[in-house]
Amino acid sequence: MDATKIKRVKILLAALLVAALLMTQSGCSGLYWDFMDRKNREMQDETEASDIIDDTGEKNKYVVDIPVEIMDGVTAVSAGVSHSMAIKADGSLWGWGFNNQGQLGNGEHGVEYNGVPVKIMDDVAAVSAGGFHTLAIKTDGSLWAWGLNGYGQLGDGTTQDKDVPVKIMDDVAVVNASGYFTFAIKTDGSLWAWGRNSRCELGNGTQEDSYVPIKIMNGVIAVSGGTYHAMAIKTDGSLWAWGGNKKGQLGNGVHGDDMYSDVPIKIIDKAAAVEAGRISFAIKTDGSLWAWGENDRGILGNGKSDEIIDAPIKIMDDVKAAFSRDYLSMAIKTDDSLWVWGSNLNGQFGNGRHGRDEYSYLPVKVMDDVASASAGSHHSLILTTDGRLFAVGHNGRGQLGMGNF
Repeated sequence: MDATKIKRVKILLAALLVAALLMTQSGCSGLYWDFMDRKNREMQDETEASDIIDDTGEKNKYVVDIPVEIMDGVTAVSAGVSHSMAIKADGSLWGWGFNNQGQLGNGEHGVEYNGVPVKIMDDVAAVSAGGFHTLAIKTDGSLWAWGLNGYGQLGDGTTQDKDVPVKIMDDVAVVNASGYFTFAIKTDGSLWAWGRNSRCELGNGTQEDSYVPIKIMNGVIAVSGGTYHAMAIKTDGSLWAWGGNKKGQLGNGVHGDDMYSDVPIKIIDKAAAVEAGRISFAIKTDGSLWAWGENDRGILGNGKSDEIIDAPIKIMDDVKAAFSRDYLSMAIKTDDSLWVWGSNLNGQFGNGRHGRDEYSYLPVKVMDDVASASAGSHHSLILTTDGRLFAVGHNGRGQLGMGNF
């Protein structure tokens, strides 16, 4: 066993040894969850470092730092941690990449990598890839889910993983899959949530996981789930947030272990779009992009790093969409230009560079004519205005869809 694997095992054993003691802590800010979050982050950091450098010190062959065209005729994309999903103009849904928990939905699971897109289903209107699960809305408004289900994030009333799509509910207009919990907005504007709730991520006033959809609030037009928090926009343009707030991700001017909220609280007005990851983004009706949360590796985009910002700060103007996962942030401006910032460890920027010292604390322009994008943990998907899908970043699990990994 190599040194990296040995260290990961030691981290896991340490987590198990203290878990029993820390599990006695209750509340959305319980010490157990803080400990596990820290250990998970350490393991992710080590994985990122080992991914880009091989034993000889040479840069890893799995990293692609120039965008590669994967397919055309695409209308929507969504990146999970290490898998990718795309909808084509004919309504067909395609998936590729890591499939250890059945997150592709093609009837297979285990240590399965699919390095090329495989067709999953037809008549799909929207898709959202979570950490290791996926949800899709069909053209008839029915919602389907598959993949990891340990916290009930599929919403089918069980905790059993599924490697084929299962129907969850009808009359759905919007779906958002986070790491281990899920949101849906029905056609009547009601917001529903299910899955993990250890940090009050569901917003229902408890910290109990839910294996089935539960109603949270009415009059909602947009929603986004982050790592341990969530945000939603109501029809009047007001932005609401709930969940963990240790790093200021709610944006209400405070942060700390006990500053969580188990129900939605109002943050700002005149919000047009929202994105939650490790941090929070909101686009206001005037096109300005605002950010808050822990500014690790410069992911807020304000020119600084290693600080906590617990109230919204303005980042840039003329923005129509923003995306964030882990340590990568992306924004599309009204002129269809794509801007990126944060960590470029695995070439996720698509600017021909990658490495431990490759990062930007400010937005940098990387591409024109971009219609949409999506950030995975180590890769990026970019959809151009003419329907061409490009992928860039780490391809160790086939998540770029290039046919090799």
